[in-house]
Amino acid sequence: MILGREKIAIVGSGISGMACAHFLHPFHDITLFEKDDRIGGHSNTVNAGNDPLDTGFMVYNEVTYPLLTRLFETLGVVTKPTSMSFSVQHVADSLEFNGGSLNLLFGQRKNLLKPRFWRMLMQINRFNKETIAELQQEEETKLTLGQYVEARGYGQDFLDWYLSPMAAAVWSSPPEKIEHFPAITLMRFWHNHGFLGLDTQHPWRTVVGGSREYVKKLVAPFQNRIKIASPVASITPRNEIVLESGYREKFDRIISAAHGDQALHLLASPTKLETKILSAFPYQANKAILHSDSQFMPKTKRCWASWNYRVDGDKHSTIYWM
Repeated sequence: MILGREKIAIVGSGISGMACAHFLHPFHDITLFEKDDRIGGHSNTVNAGNDPLDTGFMVYNEVTYPLLTRLFETLGVVTKPTSMSFSVQHVADSLEFNGGSLNLLFGQRKNLLKPRFWRMLMQINRFNKETIAELQQEEETKLTLGQYVEARGYGQDFLDWYLSPMAAAVWSSPPEKIEHFPAITLMRFWHNHGFLGLDTQHPWRTVVGGSREYVKKLVAPFQNRIKIASPVASITPRNEIVLESGYREKFDRIISAAHGDQALHLLASPTKLETKILSAFPYQANKAILHSDSQFMPKTKRCWASWNYRVDGDKHSTIYWM
């Protein structure tokens, strides 16, 4: 066992990599490798005029994210309350609603006289109650989301107008894939994030000045130990970091703070166990566009929310109102 100060490489400068470096650098000689020409990973702030806008990490709450909350407090990161309302716009069915309050739920007033809409609301209330009961069962359901909705008889409107749009927005996934998502995973997430009712939501907060402000504070003590634009080609069994440039360096320990598929790709000689574990995480590419075109927002201004899910035929998109 190596005792005392160690030479440690950290691959990836997302929140995991930055946090590892922050807590290790006082006691060890760390080097943080980042393939891009910027650090921060999912934390990315851009300027729109004089306004800082986050295109990745935007919000957090103190209940679901206690460790992040403690980190922000330790760093002295200034935060403020923000909204996390959600709306759905289903073009083919001429349907719009915002789940932020009872008034906004019927922001499109004609929904007051629409039996299908009332039936969907009843199923939402039923799903919320039954989810809490389901999470208390000793044996977890093995059903996918689509199978669970069909087995429990929640109905197609509940799936198409509410559950699928909200889940697709949260996980940035196509709705056809959401139906194959494990139902129990969604239930846990809904419960942990306070999504099971109008009065269960946790207060959400955002970083003043954008997420780049916490990134600056987090990396300030070891700024000179960060190597940007330094893509790692492989990690050898001898604890060597090999860059795409051909440069190689040996370390006592190496931390791969990357996504599972990326971490597996970096291993020069992965073991069967490493391959089994790291290949279990599927990923997909998503396109994000920063724009100011309000035509994609709900036509009813009352229905505008922080997250707006739009269904227009086979075109699905999530619009963040920032």
